[in-house]
Amino acid sequence: MTEFEQAILSELKGIKTEIADIKSDMTDMRSDMTDMRSDMTDMRSDMTDMKSDISTLKSEMTDMRSDMTDMKSDITTLKSEMTDMKSDMTDMKSDISTLKSEMADVKSEMADMKDRMTVIEGDISALKITALKVETELVPKTQLMLDSYMSLAEKVNISNDLQEEVKTLRIEVDLIKQAILNN
Repeated sequence: MTEFEQAILSELKGIKTEIADIKSDMTDMRSDMTDMRSDMTDMRSDMTDMKSDISTLKSEMTDMRSDMTDMKSDITTLKSEMTDMKSDMTDMKSDISTLKSEMADVKSEMADMKDRMTVIEGDISALKITALKVETELVPKTQLMLDSYMSLAEKVNISNDLQEEVKTLRIEVDLIKQAILNN
């Protein structure tokens, strides 16, 4: 396996790990949303209880004019708490909207990852086909080069043999010349 293919496989494993992490994060977000919904239900129940308490206080106000000052203070306190709860509820709604937006972003990123993975898989297939074509083209060329090398080696051997024969013939010619000069 080439380094390039190993790099691509490594990148694919990284992408798969990222996808698994995103799925895990989505599961955690869903669990958080379920908890938030439960909290909202509890708060609504508390609000209903508080509304009931306010009605009770109003009834007691009519009956006990002497305690009116204390009751007004209690009502003011309850109104403040209700305002705080409304503020908390607004914050929760904002959190839910943010979570929905983040979830949409995660889904979009997952779709992008899937698209990238599809492209990478296509690239790997194309590279495998190209490698096979190159290998197929190299086999005949390699054989041709080997045949050419063998032919060249044979010619070099013949040339070396001829040079040795020429040397031998020159020595013989020199010996014959010397023999002729000595006679």
